[in-house]
Formats: sequence, C-alpha cells, structure tokens
Amino acid sequence: MTLKTQLSLFLLLFLLLLAFQLVFTRISQIELVDTFSSYQIAAGEEKLVRELERDVLDLQRHVLVFKDTGSASSKLRFDAIIKDVKDSLKFLVNNLPEGLSNAEIGSRIAAMEGHLNDYQENFNIVVSGRESRDSFFEKGVLQALNSLIKSAETRLSSQPALLQQQFSYHLSLAENTAYQYVLTPNSELKTEFSNELAQSLGILMAMNINDDSKADIQTTLQSIENQFTQLTLTTTGYLYLVNVVMAGSANEFLFLAKELSEVTKTYADAQKASISQSIDDSRSRLNLYSVIGITVSVLLGFFIIARIIRPISKITRVFEKLSAGKDITDIPGGHRKDEIGQLAKAAKVFNTKNMQTESLLMEAQASHQEAKNLNEQLKEAIDQAERANASKSIFLANMSHEIRTPLNAIIGLVDLSMRGDIDKTVENNLSKILYSSQILTNVINDILDFSKVEAGKLEIEDSYFSFASLLDTLLAVASLKASEKNLNLHLYVDPELPTNAIGDPLRISQVALNLLSNAIKFTRNGSVDLSLLFERFDDSSKFKLIMSVTDTGIGMTDKQLERIFSPFMQADGSTSREFGGTGLGLTIVQQLVKLMDGHVEVSSVLGEGSTFECSFVLKHEPTPQFLLDRDNEFNSHIHYLKAGEKAFVCEKYLNRISESLVFATHQNLSALAEQATNDGIIIIDIENGRQARALHTDVQKLKAKNVKYACVTNTQPEQLKVMLSAQWECPVLAHPFTPTQFYSFVSHMYNNTVPFTAPSHDIERENPSVNIISTKLYEGHVLLVEDNSINQAVAGEMLHSFGLTYDIAEDGQQAITKINNSPYYDLILMDIQMPVMDGNQATKEIRQLGFTDFPIIGLSANAMKDDYKAAKQSGMDDYLTKPIRRETLREAIEKYLKVKTNAH
Repeated sequence: MTLKTQLSLFLLLFLLLLAFQLVFTRISQIELVDTFSSYQIAAGEEKLVRELERDVLDLQRHVLVFKDTGSASSKLRFDAIIKDVKDSLKFLVNNLPEGLSNAEIGSRIAAMEGHLNDYQENFNIVVSGRESRDSFFEKGVLQALNSLIKSAETRLSSQPALLQQQFSYHLSLAENTAYQYVLTPNSELKTEFSNELAQSLGILMAMNINDDSKADIQTTLQSIENQFTQLTLTTTGYLYLVNVVMAGSANEFLFLAKELSEVTKTYADAQKASISQSIDDSRSRLNLYSVIGITVSVLLGFFIIARIIRPISKITRVFEKLSAGKDITDIPGGHRKDEIGQLAKAAKVFNTKNMQTESLLMEAQASHQEAKNLNEQLKEAIDQAERANASKSIFLANMSHEIRTPLNAIIGLVDLSMRGDIDKTVENNLSKILYSSQILTNVINDILDFSKVEAGKLEIEDSYFSFASLLDTLLAVASLKASEKNLNLHLYVDPELPTNAIGDPLRISQVALNLLSNAIKFTRNGSVDLSLLFERFDDSSKFKLIMSVTDTGIGMTDKQLERIFSPFMQADGSTSREFGGTGLGLTIVQQLVKLMDGHVEVSSVLGEGSTFECSFVLKHEPTPQFLLDRDNEFNSHIHYLKAGEKAFVCEKYLNRISESLVFATHQNLSALAEQATNDGIIIIDIENGRQARALHTDVQKLKAKNVKYACVTNTQPEQLKVMLSAQWECPVLAHPFTPTQFYSFVSHMYNNTVPFTAPSHDIERENPSVNIISTKLYEGHVLLVEDNSINQAVAGEMLHSFGLTYDIAEDGQQAITKINNSPYYDLILMDIQMPVMDGNQATKEIRQLGFTDFPIIGLSANAMKDDYKAAKQSGMDDYLTKPIRRETLREAIEKYLKVKTNAH
C-alpha cells in the first residue's frame, strides 16, 4: 500500500467523523432555531395581544372625547387605531405558530373582529348623531330663536315696552338653556327650555296685536320646540350608544384579548422550556463528538510521525549530503514500497548524477571561457559600429561646411551682381544660379536634419513663442511660393488659440513650411489651405495644436500613400524628375511630430488633391489670452455680401466682433445702398475686377452716405486689392491673413484709428527674379574676420551697401591683434572655422581680455545644434549660418547698430 493511500484512508476516516459531527451539530442547530423561532413568534403574539388591549382602551378614550367635544382629530385618530387593530388581528391569524393553530384561538380572534366591527359601526352612528344634533341646534333651534328675537322688535313695536322686554327676555333664557343642554344634556334643562317657551307664548297671548302676527309667532315658537325635541332625542340616542352599547363591545373585546394573551403566554413558556432542553442535548452530543475527534486526531498524528515525518527527515539529511557533494554509502528506506522507497532510489540516482556533474562542470567552464571571448569580440564590433556612426556624423558636418562655404560665395556674389544695372540675359542666368543654389541649400538642410533624426540627436526645445509671429513668418514664405504659381493661399486659425505658447516654434515652422512647400509644389492651379485648430486637454496646462494643409494638386493613390513617409522616397519616380526634392521632407515631418507627442495623417484623391493633418502637444500660460479674444467689442450690425456660396471670412471670426450678423449676396447691395445708415457696416467679397466694376455704382452710393464698408479678396489676382483700395478708398483685406491682421482690418473699418495696410508678406524673396533691397544705412565700424577671400569680398560688399566701414582679419589671432592695437570696433563678424585660431577660441580670448562692450556675430557653414551651443558658450551674441543672405545679415546688424538719421 502506498503512502498516499495510507494517508488517504486516515484522512477519509477523519473527514467522515468531522462530517457526522457537522451534520448532527447542524440538526441540533436547526431544532434549536426552530424552537427559538416559535418562542419568538409566541412572545410576539403575546405582546401584540397586549397592544390590542391598549389600543381598545385608547379607542374608548377617543370616543368619549368625541362625544363631549365633537373633535375632528379624535375621529381621525379613532379611524387610524381601528385600522391598526384590524391589521394586528389579521397578522395574528396569519402568523400563529403550529402549536397555537386551533379552532379555539381562531374563534376568539373572529369574535374580537366582530366586536371591533360593531364598535366601528356604532361609532359611525355616534358621529352621524352628533352631526344631526349640531344641525338641529345651530340651523334649527338657535337660528330660529335669533330670528324670532330680531323680528319681535319690529312686529311688537306698538306694544308696551315692558311686554316687549319680557318676551325677549324669556326667549333669551330659552336660548341659554339650549346652550347648556348641548354642553351637559339632562331632562331638567329640557323641561326648563319648554317652560321658557311657554312663558314667551303667555306674554304673546296677553299682547294686543292682530291675529295673523300672533298666529305666525305662535307657529314659530311651536317649530322651535319641535326642533329642540328632535335635538334631545338625537342626543339621547348617541349617548346611549356610547355609554352602553359601545362600552359593552369594548369590554367583550378586552375579555377575549385577555384570554388570548394567557394562551399565548402559556405556549411561549412551553417553547422556552423546550429551548433549554435542546441546548442541553446539543451540548452532550458535542462533547461526545469532540472526544472521538480528538482520539482519532492523536492516532493520525502518531501514524504520520512514524510513517512519514521520521523517514522524510532521514532521507532529507541524505539529500543535504548529496547536495554538498559528499559520497553516500548507506541510504535508509530502500526496502519500502511507497514514496519513501522511491525517494531512497532517487537518492541513489542523485549520487550517481553527482559524479557525472563534476565531469560536466569541467566542460561547462571551458564553454564559459569561449562565450566570454565571443562577448569581447561582440563588444569590439559594437564599438566599431558606433565609431562608424560618429564618423558619418563628422563627415556630414564637414561636408556641410565645405559645401556651404563656396555656396555662400556664390549666393553672395550673385546677389551683389543683381543689384546693379545688368543685361536681361545675364540677369536671367544669375537668377537661375541663385535659384539652383537655394535648392542645393535646402537639400543640405534636409540631409542634416535626417541625419540628426536617425542618430537620435534631434532635440525639441520648450520656449515661449508668439503664434502671431510664427504665422507671419509662415505666410511670408508661403505667400511668395504661392504667388509664383498664381495660387490662392488661405489661412484659418481657431479664435480660441492662445496668443502665446510653450514649445519649439522652429520645429513647428519647419513642419508647416515642409507641408506648405509640398502642397504648393504639387498644385498646378487652385488653392492651398492652412488650418490651425485648438483642442483642450483635461490637464489645464496643456493643449493640442492640430495643423492641416489641404491642396487641390495632383493627389496620390493608395499605393503611393503607403510609401510617402519613407526616407528618400517620393510618390513615384516621375514626381522626383518633374518637381525635384530629396524625398526627406515628409520623413522629417513625421519624426518631428512624433518628438512633439503628436501624429501625422494623410488622405488624398488622385487628381483632386491631398490633406495632411498633424498635431502637436504644447503648453500655454497659466492665464492664457487668445488670438481673437474680443467678444463683440464693436457691437455693431454687420451685413456681409458673399461672392459665392462660401464667405471669404470665417463666420467664427465675424461672430467675435458682432452679435448682429446677416449674410447676403451681391444682388442685395442695391437695396442696402438705399437703406443703409452709418450705424452698421458692410463687408463685400470681391473675386475679380468684373465683379468690382458691376458693384461700383452701389459702392459710390455707400461712400456718399458715409456708410462704413470694406472689401475682402482672394490671394489672386494680386493687383485686385491695390485697385480696390485706390478706386473705392476703403480697407481691403486679402488672403492669406492672420487673426491679428483681421482685427486690425475691422478696427480701421470702424473708426480709422488703427493704421491698416492690406496684408503684404514681402520679404527678401526666394524668387530671384524679384529684387527687394533695403535702403537703410547704419552707423558703425566693423571687423570682418574671414579666411576665405571670396567670402571677404562678398561680406565686405554687403557691409559697404549698409553704409558701414570695415577692417578684415584673416584668422582669430590676427583679429585679437587688431582689437588690441585699435579697439574701436562697433561690431565683429567672426567666422568659426579658420586656420591658426578658430572663431570660438578667438571670441573666448577677446572676452577674457575685457572687450565685452561690442557684439560678436558668428558666421559658419556648420548648422548643428552643438555648433550653436559652442558659439554661445564662447561669448558670441548671435550666430548666422552660411550661405548668408543680405537681408539676413541686415536684420542681425540692425539689432546692434543704429540707423543713420539722414538715411531714407
């Protein structure tokens, strides 16, 4: 027999004993609970019967109170008690314990219910009698007496005053007697009332009045006596019911309740005795089962110790020795046929395996040494890969510098050459050179950004920035690109977008410009729309900026959409040939958006256009202001005349300035021109010159009546806004415009106090065919530190065009020498990479020598973040990346030098 079987048998025996004990205990418990429940029911029945006795006494009390006072509250209380008593009787019938369920108890309760019903019916008669008595008294006797007394003064006015007084006196005494009878009914008062009426009748008969009046009064007196008789009969009837009939019913009910109480008490005492006997029996059985259980437990304990615990303890010591590597010769329990015997056999096997393990250990040590050698080789391979990656970054940085340096010379020289009077053919060739150079610069920037993303070194900064400034920059660049292709450019900004935010404006602008540039590049005609929406988070310090760019361009297929974000990939080969580009723009956009806790989505229809939507998680100020945070400030009625189905100005913008807004079409302008007053304003959408000419007559009427009006145009045609402003002499707002420009437009339209100019985003154009040259001249002497002779000539010519004088130093050491010998420079332009001493080291030494007054602007072809950081740490005030454009240099100089007062 196995050890498991032996244990199972003993445990089964123990469980059976425990089960029997639990069963018998449960039976005893059920009997005890049933007996106790019967006792509780009996005790409750007894208590309920006693409460019935109390309620019946309470009923009698309220009946007597009603008899004397006629109180309505006593009647209501009587009805409530009757209901409670009936409910109690019904409960008694339905909840009698089995020991009390007999005909005698039932007949008693039925008799009690009968007496209770009689009692209730008699009380209802008493209530009715009381009401009849009150009616006889108030509406009969009392009313008739009062009427007779009042009418006697008129009818008997011709009689002697003494007889009149005596007649009225006896009627008053009869009235007083009737009041006393109502309060305390008795036969003496009844007789007294009749006597007073007889006295009044005697006095009446002695009077000398006509027979009709005397007969009428006599009839009234007889009617009063009849009414009083009815009152006494009604009073006597309900008093008899109260004092005799109802008192008898109550006494019978109380007698039956007392008998029922004694029966229930006797039954409850019997149940109490039964409970005590059950408790004694249960205690005896429990003691017997406890003794048997303890005996079996002790026997089982001895068995477990002898058959299991001791052998296991011995075999455990054997395994401890085996685990310590000791050799064992004697293993106890090997003769047993149960699990102990199996453990002894396992110990023998374990002993054999120990010897085998020692030999395997030697082999494992050798394998471990081999793995260690492989790890060292892997580590060396990883180091080589990291060095290769670092070399790639260094190579990209060096290549960027080497390419940007000649590019700076090319762009600068071309820019300077185009400022003079040159042949159209030469100008066209130079424009192509400048355009190609700009494309090459963009390619370099894309490759550097992609390299940073790939290496995980592109970091997102958190800094305060203004959305107004960011939007102005975006529109300035995008408008120029769009105007080259005669595209309409639209901007919509959520009015609730905060004025300022915390994030990385440079990277947001980079994403937006990438998307806008792509949209303009792949759109031949139509429009490009930029939308900025605002979405709040539960966290009040954060919000989501949702940016979408929609175009009407060539669109893409589903297959092309799958690969659009892959690096160095475009929709297909033909787009690269036709439109150009590295194929890195969207890859960089996707990575930048991810770094700002957002995502990018794209949808497109081939031949119809595409929509790119991306989001950024930004922070705002604790109490943010909004771009269009002026709810109905102007408070004026607006008539908006649309040129088509959709207005050129978003309705949300308009609702921010006025609660009274009506949309109409151009056909309504004639009626408005006749009816308009100078209280409101009119805004007109104009698509082209033909529409303007058609509306010119009505607009002149508005102008003659001093009505405030303004125009809104699309981006194209560009000359339309100039024509409208000149001919109609009104504010003109052209797409694209920011919320700030819209507010300025509205302010000017209302009161002409805010200067307004139609949005113009002219900056130094990337289109080389257009030359916009600042005419500002500055005061100052500059030290140009540059080792490349071509770059010296380019930068020097730019400085000369700004009205500045300059000296040249070809390396950092020469710059320090010049400053020491003649420290009269107003500004230093410091190249970074130079022989002998580079720009960073030279700047450090200049600052250490105490020259901290004049600003130092770094010039470098390196555009890595570490380069900016190193320049700042060395002591430079600003940093410009080559190739340097003339306008970029001018903006940097303007921060530190004054404009000449006589310059225009």
